[in-house]
Amino acid sequence: MKNSRYSSGLKIPWFTSVKSYRLMNVLFGLFLMMSLASCESTRTEYVMAPVVPIPAELLQDCPAPEIPYQMNYGKIVELNEELLTVIEKCNADKRSIREIEESRNH
Repeated sequence: MKNSRYSSGLKIPWFTSVKSYRLMNVLFGLFLMMSLASCESTRTEYVMAPVVPIPAELLQDCPAPEIPYQMNYGKIVELNEELLTVIEKCNADKRSIREIEESRNH
């Protein structure tokens, strides 16, 4: 007949395995506490990022088309189209500059 203090087939007393189980739980808990406490000592360091310059093609003057002294009605329509194209290009450049400045601020 087997003694009730011994586990089945092993020669180790029953209470020894419970003690080792408790010890393992305590060690595991201490390990978790130490790993959480080690994250506490991190420090935040801010580094200044270099300022990205605005591209030179955005800062160039918008070229105005040459206006002839005498024109007929057909040439006036072409001149108006050229002027509107120049204005659209300038507005696109200014929009790009605003987007760059907005990205710098955020």
